[in-house]
Amino acid sequence: MKVKGWKCFDKDLKCRGFQFMIGGTYTHDGEVEMCKSGFHFHEYLGDIMEYYNSDSRICQVEAWGVLSGYNKSVCRKIKIFRECENKELNIGGNNTGRLNSGGRNSGDRNSGDWNSGNRHSGFFNSIQDPDILVFNKPCKFNKWSKAQVPYWLNFNITKWVNFDNMTDDEKEIPNCEIMGGYLKSLNYKEEAKRSYDEASESDKGLTVKLPNFDHDVFEEIFGFRLDLDKEQK
Repeated sequence: MKVKGWKCFDKDLKCRGFQFMIGGTYTHDGEVEMCKSGFHFHEYLGDIMEYYNSDSRICQVEAWGVLSGYNKSVCRKIKIFRECENKELNIGGNNTGRLNSGGRNSGDRNSGDWNSGNRHSGFFNSIQDPDILVFNKPCKFNKWSKAQVPYWLNFNITKWVNFDNMTDDEKEIPNCEIMGGYLKSLNYKEEAKRSYDEASESDKGLTVKLPNFDHDVFEEIFGFRLDLDKEQK
């Protein structure tokens, strides 16, 4: 099945040293695995913001053999369909910057308005590297962007259930038979714990290395505590 999305490149249209071309189609030989092998892209434009900088070029792509994760996907085959114009990369209006959901921004990735700086949720800001909150404490975005985020955090909190596998109660959901099933919401904390328990020890160890890591905030969000002595070894 073909999936459409977006991919981020450097100014030379390279990604991790691999040279792409507009209109080119590329196939990965071997196993496809998230964050390790295959061609990565984003199915939703908003997800690309984490990987974008001022020199980045963003293209619309088509992909086959797709494995989808939390905020990015990986595929076996990809076609670089076309390069996006700045005006396409804004959800808000009257922006000359890129990837803004606010309005009248000359900077990039602002949800607020009238900002010449980047990544602001407020108004009339010119700072290029503002603080963001990580574990309820200020953190420079540049520091966060260089952090190695554990893969176990890419857990799903929804699951598609085919109509034939639905319970009698679930089949009472309007239009589920027409749709062929429904999207089931999963328990956030249960799925987080399951994903963590299934992760490798090295991946678990990255958790406490996140900027501003706070044990109490972590427990409040995910519902379980880490063995800090074990994770820091």
